[in-house]
Amino acid sequence: MRKLQHTVSVFIWVLALLGISCSGSDDGTPIDPDGDCTKKTFYLDSDKDGFGDANSTKSECTKPNGYVEDKTDPDDSNALIFPGCEAKYYPDSDQDGFGDPNGEASCAPMEGYVENSDDLNDEDASIINCSDPQYFLDSDGDGYGDPTKPSCTAKEGYVMDNTDCYDGDNNVHPGIMLIYGKDLDGDGAPGDLDTVEVNACETGSVPDGYYVIFPYPDCDDQDPNVGDVRIYASIDQDGDGYLSVNVFQFTECDPLPGGYVEVDYDNPILFDCDDQDPNIYPGNGCGI
Repeated sequence: MRKLQHTVSVFIWVLALLGISCSGSDDGTPIDPDGDCTKKTFYLDSDKDGFGDANSTKSECTKPNGYVEDKTDPDDSNALIFPGCEAKYYPDSDQDGFGDPNGEASCAPMEGYVENSDDLNDEDASIINCSDPQYFLDSDGDGYGDPTKPSCTAKEGYVMDNTDCYDGDNNVHPGIMLIYGKDLDGDGAPGDLDTVEVNACETGSVPDGYYVIFPYPDCDDQDPNVGDVRIYASIDQDGDGYLSVNVFQFTECDPLPGGYVEVDYDNPILFDCDDQDPNIYPGNGCGI
């Protein structure tokens, strides 16, 4: 018995010399009950930015997947937020110059982000944080702005006008007067003997059977065979599948503007009676 006690005492003395505690490691880290390893505390890194969440931990012998040894992340759901940064950039989804306060913020400038969080609705550019916007988007560059796309501040592509009725075509705005003619001889092309003049933004007053006369100059006035062919084209402004009654006349010299398609008068055509509203078309709000 004395021999056994002596052996145990010697073993404990050896452990003490080696700096090994019976209750844990020398740095206070718990020793695995099986004695196989020294466990460490790891922190969840949900956003994979290299910084861990101090409130989400695991105590393991080796680093678990998705965990790090750091615990200083101020927002572990957003990789754009990390220790030492100041979140001041916010997504501007509707591109009105105002950021979404509820969007994923960033400490650094990024494409599609702005340096404010003042947007009241970041899905609708017409809802902004000023009551009297002075600037409006002019997509077609005709000097007339789209009333549905205002801005509180001056930006590239914006003008101080909101009277454009169709901002996708610089030939259609309040400053354009269109001459409409009727096809008197039945050849499928409107003539200039019986005409009416209508503002481009007030085409609802055009009489039935009248179409736009839009003469283009001859591109080769030395050749009688060049420039004679007239091409009639229109555009589906509201995307409902029916062309606008505004049929423009082009020559073979001129490429059709973007979105315009040739009108085939040899086949029956159903024109849209309201090409600003996709819910109104022949058979639904229009007579056939």
